[in-house]
Amino acid sequence: MKTNKRYAVILSMAILAGLCSCKKVYRDNTEIIGDMTDFYYCSRECNFMWADNARSDKELKFTLNGITGSTEVEFSRYLLEFNTCNVCLDSIKSIPNYKENYLDGKIDCVEEPPFYVLSNLGKVEVVEGALCDEPNVNIERHLKRVLYGKRKRNSNSNSNSNRIATRLDFWDSDGKIPLDYRITPISEIDIKSTADLCGIKAGESINSLLSIFAYNYSPHYDFIITADEEVIVENIRDITIPEFLSYDPMAPAQMFIRFRDGISISSPVKASFTVTLTRRDGKVLTAATHDITLKP
Repeated sequence: MKTNKRYAVILSMAILAGLCSCKKVYRDNTEIIGDMTDFYYCSRECNFMWADNARSDKELKFTLNGITGSTEVEFSRYLLEFNTCNVCLDSIKSIPNYKENYLDGKIDCVEEPPFYVLSNLGKVEVVEGALCDEPNVNIERHLKRVLYGKRKRNSNSNSNSNRIATRLDFWDSDGKIPLDYRITPISEIDIKSTADLCGIKAGESINSLLSIFAYNYSPHYDFIITADEEVIVENIRDITIPEFLSYDPMAPAQMFIRFRDGISISSPVKASFTVTLTRRDGKVLTAATHDITLKP
């Protein structure tokens, strides 16, 4: 018995030593915690933009779903999504018929926006595959600092009521997560509906009805980069579009926008939404969603 106990102790010590020699990465439902090699950074100019329809869960918690193959959604759950990239859809060759399927609304805008597909390609094949632009060392230094701080705070908190589910499904064996950021300052975001909505005529701006719900499916994207290359992470959700623009921001990699609390409709509305983004250099990008029917 003593011999068996001695072997058990030796085995336990060997296992412990093996664990200590490995990189420690902890997973839970709210955050991924590890050292800063967890992120694969990708800098992009904002040259192209696409818009799509999405929705939140019934309690309007921080859960996102694309609306692939669906033509209606409850008004209170509707989310307008748009995302930006430095290259066009023709550049995505790793997924057969990606461009056609994405434009037809057959690809989930939450799970596989163009920039995320490219970033994953660069990570698993060669860096050039991601088609990133020249990295901004200053921005990445700030991102590393604030993301590490966020992860430290989240690891010490038992509350996940205000978190978005992480992309655990995309965690690769090398322990890295793509993190896109933009290096193009913008001056305006304007959203219009093709139908009359809440007292606003079709074709007029509905910005006053909207607030920012999230910046991505992953909480790692909960940041605003300013034109001065600062990174803001506090109090940036559930703000209005003018409040977002007051930061003099770079373009977002992705954004989800919802109707503000207290706004409702009394009958179904069928519409599509157009997003116009104006860069600070004057270039204008425009993208429209597919038709969607909003139900009371």
